[in-house]
Parts: sequence; C-alpha cells; structure tokens
Amino acid sequence: MQFSIAILAALVACAQPALAHYRFTQLIAGGAATGEYKYVRQNTNHNSPVSTGSTDLRCNTGADSGSATSTYEVAAGASLGFKMDQSIYHAGPVQVYISKAPSTAATYDGSGSWSKIYQVAPTFAGNGPVWGTESKDTFTFSLPSSLAAGEYLLRIEHIALHSMPAQFYVSCAQLKVTGSGSATPSNGISFPAGYSSTDPGINLNIYYPVLTSYAMPGPTVWKG
Repeated sequence: MQFSIAILAALVACAQPALAHYRFTQLIAGGAATGEYKYVRQNTNHNSPVSTGSTDLRCNTGADSGSATSTYEVAAGASLGFKMDQSIYHAGPVQVYISKAPSTAATYDGSGSWSKIYQVAPTFAGNGPVWGTESKDTFTFSLPSSLAAGEYLLRIEHIALHSMPAQFYVSCAQLKVTGSGSATPSNGISFPAGYSSTDPGINLNIYYPVLTSYAMPGPTVWKG
C-alpha cells in the first residue's frame, strides 16, 4: 500500500494542469484595489505560470517594460498589496520582492538586484504543511519605513508546488516611493539566476513523504 501511495503521489506531482492561470492583476493601495493592470504590468501569456531559467521570472512574459503601466506614488512604510483574478488553488508559498530602478520604474527591465520584503511561509502542526495561501486572492504587507525615495518594481510570486519543478505565478507593480528614508534594499538576488530548478524549495514532492519542513527559496526578508 505504501508503495502504491508513493507512485500515485509522484504521478500527481509531475502532472501539469493546463488550466492553472490565476494572476495578480491589481495593486492594493490605500486599503482598496486599484484598477486591473493600472499599476501592475500585464503579462501576454494566457497560461500565466513561468519557470526558472527565463527572464520571464522577473515580471512574467511580455512584462519586461511598463510603458503602458502607470506608476503609483506611495510613502515608505505604507501598506500595499496585490489582488488576484481568482483565488490560489495550488499549494505553495507567496513572496514579495522589491528592486530599485536605475531611472524610472516604467523603463526598468528588472535585471538588477531584488530584495525580499514579505513572505507567507508554511506552518507545521504534525500533519504536514499548512500553506496559508490556498483559497486566498488578496495579500497585503507594508513597505519598509526606512526605504529610500525613488522608483521601484514591486514583484509578487506564488510558487505552485503541485508540479516538479514548481511553477511561478508572477506580477510586478510600478512604484514611486516618497519620504526621508535612506535605506537601500540589500541581501538581494537577481532573476532568473537567484533560483534554480534543483533548489530544495522548488523541486520537491509535497505529497509523499509528508513534509515536516520547507526551505523558502531566495534570501531572508529585508526589513530595512
């Protein structure tokens, strides 16, 4: 029986559902969702997920520039978030990164350093992980209050672990941060080089054996 469960779990983990296409389409600012793709760059692939090894991992396919996207002005320390077009239905964590643009957010391709500022990691209570992301379509967090003024890309990802290796659901919003902060994001990584398809938090079977821990991909959270 144990052998049969292992085989079944492996088959499920390797499946690639064709209908996995939820997207982060709206920036949440001032406690409310803004217009769809008003401040979030729109991707051009209909089946949203991207994979490691591609520059699409930065902001998604077709979103390497934001000339058609507005840039939202926000004070350092303010609450922001992302809203999706439908709820998450795959297991896996959510993470948020920020990257300072050399000039304007609209012309930035995301090729610089990305620092993690927020994450939703799983918890464990003896019966495997509780992801805290499934059936949710809204994620909110605060910018570091010491963040230096300037223009940034704000990137959110859901790492869907139903397949091996994982799928990435990614969107980027464009920000102009104001305030007197002087902290430059550090402890960053670049995309796609910062993730590997063989990373333990990316290439794993979440079905069998039952997980007792999970290694979050990327660096630790930068708090400013």
